[in-house]
Amino acid sequence: MLFAVDNLEFYLKRKFQRRLWNGEKLLNEILHTVTGWKFPVPRNLIKFPVPRDMENWPYEKQWDPKTVLLSAETINTELKDIWLRARLFSLSDDMSYLRRPPEELDQKQNFGGHGKKNPKIALPIILECGTHSTNDAQKIIDHIRKLYGANVKKLICGDMQTFKNLFFLKFNNAAANNDWVCMAGEWHEMAHLLDGIVRLNWKHIYEPICLFHGIKGLQYKLNMKHTSVRLRWTMVIANAGFKWLRSVFGELAITDPVKLLADCRRNVPVYNFISFIFYFANPLWACRFATQCSDSDLMDFVWKYSLLVFNVTNKEQYRKGVLQDGLSLFDTEPNIRNIIRHCRFVSESGNPCTGVALDYAVELVCKTYVIPIETLPYNLSDGYPSSRLGLTSCMIVIFIEFYESCFYCASLSVVLYLDCQCMP
Repeated sequence: MLFAVDNLEFYLKRKFQRRLWNGEKLLNEILHTVTGWKFPVPRNLIKFPVPRDMENWPYEKQWDPKTVLLSAETINTELKDIWLRARLFSLSDDMSYLRRPPEELDQKQNFGGHGKKNPKIALPIILECGTHSTNDAQKIIDHIRKLYGANVKKLICGDMQTFKNLFFLKFNNAAANNDWVCMAGEWHEMAHLLDGIVRLNWKHIYEPICLFHGIKGLQYKLNMKHTSVRLRWTMVIANAGFKWLRSVFGELAITDPVKLLADCRRNVPVYNFISFIFYFANPLWACRFATQCSDSDLMDFVWKYSLLVFNVTNKEQYRKGVLQDGLSLFDTEPNIRNIIRHCRFVSESGNPCTGVALDYAVELVCKTYVIPIETLPYNLSDGYPSSRLGLTSCMIVIFIEFYESCFYCASLSVVLYLDCQCMP
């Protein structure tokens, strides 16, 4: 079974945070929860017998972590291939980098292929739980085991914080956690890769362009809610860069970026700008392209390449996370690698080239409003799931969910606050 989980905080009461006369700190009242989806795995992806005698399932202990370190030759070869792909996308208008790839490039093979939405089942919410510690991770595992049993093999995906705590929980006690394996989500990897790119190129690429064109909202400091703004402007800058290179050097000259960089090495501003497109903007575009088109091989390269960016920008958690996640991507038994290859991206609509990462599918930002249940103009008790479970609600939480994407979609939802018990 495949799961994606993430923490979700409800603000039960917003207050002016301050210290009272007696020194007590007054804070917002927050309900910490964990939400998630279950994605059924097609049976045809389980092509090999599930091993029962592995000491630490599903790791085969055959992968060499040194293979994550890419050689200069491999980097130039892969980045040149990405450059040639991206160059074709820059031929139309100024926003072509952000447009959905053509249908024929989609490699989605999971959950029935083209034209079908990914089936998913909402997991019951875990109350008074987060993803900040291994204790929280243990609660998540116990919750999933209670729902689906301890004998079923599970693949659990989450953001880097969730993955890290699940990873250490498993390796600190492999014998007690031999029924599941975790993997890190690619959306958060892309967001932090983008942050590293902004940090390394702010002074000589982003800041001059922002000042010259009066761009608002593009900042040096990381704010995850502004990831889409950073992504859009990076793609626009790269797209415009290709058009400028085409007008100055010609179409033939820009087919070989390595030679182009060598020819421009004495012109420092031009060399820096071409290097920005070649070494930074295009790998970011490749990460987005791989997600949309379900290109698992390309995403594997982006994971390895991102280690170089994380290393020089002091992103220690992600630097270690790339190596830890490499065990799940490259050292697991064949069934797990096959599931990851075909199911690491999901589609909300079923249309071609609309893939999103698993951690993106469960990522929510909530604004909450709490009102007494007796003030409702209608009765929720008739036929509502809580009545069938025999649970008593003391209040309801009405909240608006915002999906963190380039296009914000709001949907009104009603959730029962069930006195710290799991709710459907």
